[in-house]
Amino acid sequence: MKSLIRRLFERTAASHDGFVEAMSKIASTVHIVTTEGPHGRAGMTVTAMTSVSAEAADPVLLVCLNRSSKA
Repeated sequence: MKSLIRRLFERTAASHDGFVEAMSKIASTVHIVTTEGPHGRAGMTVTAMTSVSAEAADPVLLVCLNRSSKA
């Protein structure tokens, strides 16, 4: 069984437009990430988040943010 992405790429040439169309078909979850530090509290919704390690004393998450984000 071919993946949705592969089928979409086969239908549309593997181009920028094909990639954008394929990515628009993928469902993703939204997470609310909050933090508190010396500059106060911050929070935002993200879709790019994954666990890195649950074995450490403090679990580690990878959250991808845009450099221009005010958070």
